[in-house]
Amino acid sequence: GQVMLVRPQNGLLPGSRVRQVLEELYKSFGQDPALVATRFSSVLDNAPDMAFQHFLQLYNHILEVLRDYVFPKTKVDRRFIIGEKGTAEDMHKLYEMKEKLGEGAFGTVLRAVNRITKKDCVIKVMHLQAGAPIEQL
Repeated sequence: GQVMLVRPQNGLLPGSRVRQVLEELYKSFGQDPALVATRFSSVLDNAPDMAFQHFLQLYNHILEVLRDYVFPKTKVDRRFIIGEKGTAEDMHKLYEMKEKLGEGAFGTVLRAVNRITKKDCVIKVMHLQAGAPIEQL
């Protein structure tokens, strides 16, 4: 759901509204909203009202942390580099391949779903020239 947030005239956001907005943010990332009370009790319990500008800074910080947690920036699962440690069969056991997202000179990019975590991910199938060493990846 969407949360409408308007700057209060007095510049202070009531603590109950701060908690509500943070819980909605957690829900939007598929996280348990009860974690807000646990993780931010020192902030929420000691400040019944929060300056709107301070709240925006807190919200932005939490948004970045959740984004990086849910969508890690760089995570390459090297177990499935064919010829190194894994096989294509191993990869298909862990990932359900979905649609092709794109193709270029170096490979094909597919959307996939991790069968264990149920999280979406991207898999790049590299086109190596015959006899090329794996280090060229």
